[in-house]
Amino acid sequence: MSILKFYDYITESNDIVYKYGAVMTKFKFPKWKELLSEIDEADLSDNDKKVEEDAHVTILYGLHKDVDMKEVKKIFTNIKPINIKVVDVSVFKKDMFDVVKFGIESNELAILNQWVKQSFKNSEKFPDYKPHATIAYLKPGKGKNYIDKLTKKYLKDGPIDITLTDIIISDPENKEIKVKLKK
Repeated sequence: MSILKFYDYITESNDIVYKYGAVMTKFKFPKWKELLSEIDEADLSDNDKKVEEDAHVTILYGLHKDVDMKEVKKIFTNIKPINIKVVDVSVFKKDMFDVVKFGIESNELAILNQWVKQSFKNSEKFPDYKPHATIAYLKPGKGKNYIDKLTKKYLKDGPIDITLTDIIISDPENKEIKVKLKK
């Protein structure tokens, strides 16, 4: 099974590889590797996008090259850990694949998305911020087969509360600054 790294995830095509920077957070989801093993390799997308190596939520993708990462870091230096709720398994469809994902609820993430978006030059193209944690990229039409299966196994007791403690700020050259949120 091909494992997808974060920068593979954020590129929509080869012509924009590392064109923009991002702010995201990785988190520990219980049994993430086991979750990935639930995905049938035959269902994986035919392109280079497959499964996510680590659970993460993007706060904002699209920071321009001239944005100073140290300035972005300042936003997060006095932020407390962020609470999120993993609420469901769903699918959104792209032309070449289905994206199976966990839906995430978090007022804090929505506020941070707007704060970063309004504070720094960016090319964010989505009108509404919808936090999610991508699980896998599947062949078109295959995503729906995993909604009930993954929900029953990983969210059988309802939504999962998770506290995020780290932010990763990256530039288009894949240089990262990690910020530990203050407790």
